[in-house]
Amino acid sequence: MRLLAALLFLATLAGSLHAQVAINEFMPVNNVTLADDDGDYGAWLELYNYSEELHHLHAYGLSDDPGDPWKWVFPDVVIPPGEFMIIWLSGKDRSESGSPLHTGFTPAHTGTTLRLTSLQGVLVDASEAPQIPSDHSWGRYPDGTGTFRIFTLPTPGESNLEEHLAGILSPPEFSIRPGFYSDSLLLQLHHEHPDVTLYYTTDGSVPDTSSLRYDGPIGLAPRPPDSNSVSMIRPTPPEGEDKGYGWFPPQVPLDKGHTIRAVAAKPGWLTSPPATGTWFPGLEQTELPVLSITVPEESFFDSEHGIYVPGAIYDSLGFGDGSWGRPNANYFQRGEEWEREASLEWFEDGQRVFQQDIGVRIHGGGSRALPQKSLRLYARSDYGQTHIRHQVFPEEPYSEYKRLILRNSGQDFFRRTTMFRDAFMQRLVGDLNVETQAYRPSVLFLNGEYWGIHNIRERYDKHYFERRYEVREEHLDLLELQAQIKEGDNAHYLDMLAYIEEHGVADPVDLEHVSGMMDLENFIDYNILQLFFRNTDWPGNNMDFWRYSGPPSPHIPEQDGRWRWLVFDLDFGFGLQEGHGAWEFDMVRFVLDPEEETYANRPWATFLLRSLLENPGFRDAFLRRFSDLLNATFTPEHMKPLIREMADVIQPEIPPHIERWSHPPSFRHWEQHVGVMLRFADERPQYQFSHLQNHFDLQDPKTVSVVMPDAGIGRIHLNTLELGLPRQGPEAAGLRNWDDGIKTWEGRYFPDVPVRLAAEPSAGYRFSHWVVNGDTIPDPVLELHPEDNTAIHPHFVPDGQSGDALPEPFVLTDTTSYRFDRWDAGSRSGTYPPNMAFVYMDRVEPPLNAAVAGFTSGSYDLDGRTRITGRGEDGFAFINTSNLDGNPGYPGRRLGGAILALNTVDADQVMVSWEAGTVSPNSREYALRLQYRVGDQGPFRDVVDTDGNPYVYVRSDSAGHQRHSGPLPLPPDAAGKPRVELLWRYYHTGMRFDPEDGSRSKLHIAAIEVQGSRDTGGDPGDDPDNADNPDLPDFLHLGQNYPNPFNTHTRIPFLLHEPSHVTITVHDVTGRKVALLVDEAHPAGRHTISFDARSLASGVYLYRMSASGVSLTRSMVLIK
Repeated sequence: MRLLAALLFLATLAGSLHAQVAINEFMPVNNVTLADDDGDYGAWLELYNYSEELHHLHAYGLSDDPGDPWKWVFPDVVIPPGEFMIIWLSGKDRSESGSPLHTGFTPAHTGTTLRLTSLQGVLVDASEAPQIPSDHSWGRYPDGTGTFRIFTLPTPGESNLEEHLAGILSPPEFSIRPGFYSDSLLLQLHHEHPDVTLYYTTDGSVPDTSSLRYDGPIGLAPRPPDSNSVSMIRPTPPEGEDKGYGWFPPQVPLDKGHTIRAVAAKPGWLTSPPATGTWFPGLEQTELPVLSITVPEESFFDSEHGIYVPGAIYDSLGFGDGSWGRPNANYFQRGEEWEREASLEWFEDGQRVFQQDIGVRIHGGGSRALPQKSLRLYARSDYGQTHIRHQVFPEEPYSEYKRLILRNSGQDFFRRTTMFRDAFMQRLVGDLNVETQAYRPSVLFLNGEYWGIHNIRERYDKHYFERRYEVREEHLDLLELQAQIKEGDNAHYLDMLAYIEEHGVADPVDLEHVSGMMDLENFIDYNILQLFFRNTDWPGNNMDFWRYSGPPSPHIPEQDGRWRWLVFDLDFGFGLQEGHGAWEFDMVRFVLDPEEETYANRPWATFLLRSLLENPGFRDAFLRRFSDLLNATFTPEHMKPLIREMADVIQPEIPPHIERWSHPPSFRHWEQHVGVMLRFADERPQYQFSHLQNHFDLQDPKTVSVVMPDAGIGRIHLNTLELGLPRQGPEAAGLRNWDDGIKTWEGRYFPDVPVRLAAEPSAGYRFSHWVVNGDTIPDPVLELHPEDNTAIHPHFVPDGQSGDALPEPFVLTDTTSYRFDRWDAGSRSGTYPPNMAFVYMDRVEPPLNAAVAGFTSGSYDLDGRTRITGRGEDGFAFINTSNLDGNPGYPGRRLGGAILALNTVDADQVMVSWEAGTVSPNSREYALRLQYRVGDQGPFRDVVDTDGNPYVYVRSDSAGHQRHSGPLPLPPDAAGKPRVELLWRYYHTGMRFDPEDGSRSKLHIAAIEVQGSRDTGGDPGDDPDNADNPDLPDFLHLGQNYPNPFNTHTRIPFLLHEPSHVTITVHDVTGRKVALLVDEAHPAGRHTISFDARSLASGVYLYRMSASGVSLTRSMVLIK
């Protein structure tokens, strides 16, 4: 009963409060009406207690989110009867009783609904405010109980006035969506209230009741080539002409659209906000986004107030300091006073994506003086929307922006103009450990008039760091140059400099201390890219850095409190200065020489890098990372395709841009300037290596080559690079031999700095060993000083298998024989027949001399691309196909055969039999060849018959053909060994029967049997060197070369029955000797020599052997 009574009491109390405390007045946009306790102007809310009782608000919630009613919670405060209470919607989150109250949020946008919720979760009151002008309020009349009205004279903390407006009219609606159209249009204006009057303008100004009155459809025809308008207004003083950035009137009548701004008016109501639209009849949209800014002409071009012109400031003070004339021009002025309200429209694919009102300022430093100026866009609640809500940059995950920059490409606008130089450099280093600004080129129309290419860029400010790293304003320290404050505080940075000045960083302990204050990896990358780009407008200029000053977060690495540097304004780089020859400039000397040369390399600006390089560990890390980037990001193969790609995107827009601004003077000049960037990409790396070598007194760099593992097998970490990445295409930095199908990464490194490698196997694999210049090294972590050119081949094997003895050998005796008689299509991926393994080779279309590169791990039931197929009692079949991607576990076009491992310790002779067959003949001829080796290292050798001929099965013309071979003996050195490997090599003979058909032979192997036997011994007195010795031939023999016909390389077998001096020569069909292959003594036995015929033309050749007074001759066919 007591519980029930308490609940009834609380419910009664809550109901009483609900009826007697109200949201009484709300000002979403407050520019001048009322300042808070910090002197700031922002949104505020007024509560009113219209009862006769004191009411407690403790634990009540205020929110603009219906899903989170306690977004901000009231402290223990009371509101007396008949009193008002102001709550600031500032986001400052202050809730101390007796002090001004500030919510922890700001309203998401004007037109939001604010909710007051009781402790019990009951909605006390709500206010849904429409979009109203700044310094107007939305409130009740009479106080507390009346309906909401618009007040032109707000009364915070006091009773609302009787004078009010009934409401605000909604904007007119257009009958045709703004956009690009092929022909004329007839535009109508509509409004939901039939008794309103509509007014409109066509010059960018905001309509009022003195503007054109809408009386009927407005005709919008393609704009004739009439005179230009705002583009004829001079935006730069005459002095700019002598300094290379002069203004030129447009060369031709510009493309133009129609801008219409319309409002609705009605007595007793607030005139509607303007509806703004731009139509482009007769024009086709470029592939780039089109932005249309509509603004009253005086906001940009008026002498007193215009932000785009030299204006009255220049007229009264004249040209200012330096090349830019700072600060004597309207466009050099900063702050909210020089922000102008405008309409922004965004068009893609010919249709408008969105429109909203924004604030616009001039952006940049000296580049403000250029004819085409950079614009900074501000989304504010003052203008309606707090954010630009659009995925501005398709590659970025964000769809809300408070600020954007429409950049004129900086000094790249008028000096060796490309209009994408800075954007290219930032995109190039976007994967490095640095902050870069997103980029998207666009075309701008101003008041319907073509305004040229503008690069849409992110801006580094408090909103950027909150968006990317959840850094709130009060936890952001953002500095520039000599620790000048942009946001926050500089005490931590100054402490770091003081520590370095007092202690230095040569000692590792001091470097460790400094590494806790600044991100060394970021600082290294930041400096390397500036040095490589040859940016001589840095570091004494354009240097910003930031840190998070709040409590560290384990989930956001950037919230660790360390300083990080920001990349921006790289315009001076990549050939802008000096053009041809810019790549030769020694930026290492420029930055590391303590003697000042220009404003850009003053000692304070280079102090940090010079100090850190006194530490040997940092020096090695810096040089190691620099070398890595010179071998990857900064290779011509990586840079030049990106230059061409970005140039191609804007190339169609360059001619109209030139017609608008005359910078550059012509399209040919633009092409030449892009050519300078391409030349810089070619030349800069070699000069950079030389500059590093000279400054740090290093040895000549050596080439390090690494065979990259196939996708899905493993990755290789070389210093700071990860080499085993998914395929990037033939332009991938550092890759060589792509056309051969083998990804060999090559880079140059200084012997003075150790190169570090680590192998990382993928799931299902493990690292086996490295082969470094022929030496086997089992440790997965490798450090070396490349004193000479170094070749590195990492080897991975399937997990659970032995890397140095794969597969396990079958123990062969005179009583145990090995038999393989079946392999099913359903066999598990990555498994092999007993004591066998399937291999792929180090070359595509593997020729006879290809080496084993690894082991397959694919399925056996595939029906497309490179694969091994299980065929039941018919064994298994190989087929390579043209697709270089292959299948999972089967590298494309590289299958090389099957290995069988044997232990022959208890066998004196080994006999092998097997079946081979043709599943599909196809055009490219493949063969199967039996080879062997002792152990698991070194090349495989042919198993040959008594005539020295290898055991080869060449694809038949008939599908289904098969042939049984054996039993045949293995060479004597294959007996009595703990490990012998047989390889049934699947290889391309070089023959192709149909030039229109590239398909390859599918061949199968089945019915393998291996038998061992023991030698029972001979009669007493037998001579092992006599004619009965089976190891020695009893006659002189010259075998047929193989393959034959051949393509550049072939092998010639011969037998000697006694030690002899052997001469083998090659002759053309006229008898002319074209090659001497052998001219030396050989012991008795079987021999094979190789012949390289790359220097000969296709045709029939004779090869002749002379030995023991006998000459033997055969013919062979060379086909290239």
